[in-house]
Amino acid sequence: MRPRAFIFDPDNAYRYRIWEVLDIRGYEVFTSPVSGLCVKNLHPHDTCKKKHGCADIIFSDLKIPGDFALKAVEDQLNRGCKCTYFALLNGDLSAEDWEMAKQLSCMVFEKPFTKKLLDWLDIIEKEMDTKRKLEV
Repeated sequence: MRPRAFIFDPDNAYRYRIWEVLDIRGYEVFTSPVSGLCVKNLHPHDTCKKKHGCADIIFSDLKIPGDFALKAVEDQLNRGCKCTYFALLNGDLSAEDWEMAKQLSCMVFEKPFTKKLLDWLDIIEKEMDTKRKLEV
């Protein structure tokens, strides 16, 4: 199964750059200018009912209007999100935010992206279970 990634970033150019890198690497990629994390849109007390994750990686800009990505990731995980890897895009974080990202096991990439993104993908692609199932 091909790796699957979701990219949420209001900047078309950055969304395209990440999509292009992932597409070359063989990923199935879904993109949106707004945060579309699935259980975020459910009733506040609902949890994810899916047996398997929707994506291997979720990339989310830190400055999506009306949303703060670290809080959204924390809410996702607390509500049963089964995505393994979260990458936050921007890097404009306070010391407390960096600590929260670390506690949530989020990778943070500053814009513009560097070789750090490619190096991280090399690492996690070796960790991915090639026999996992994904849902939509």
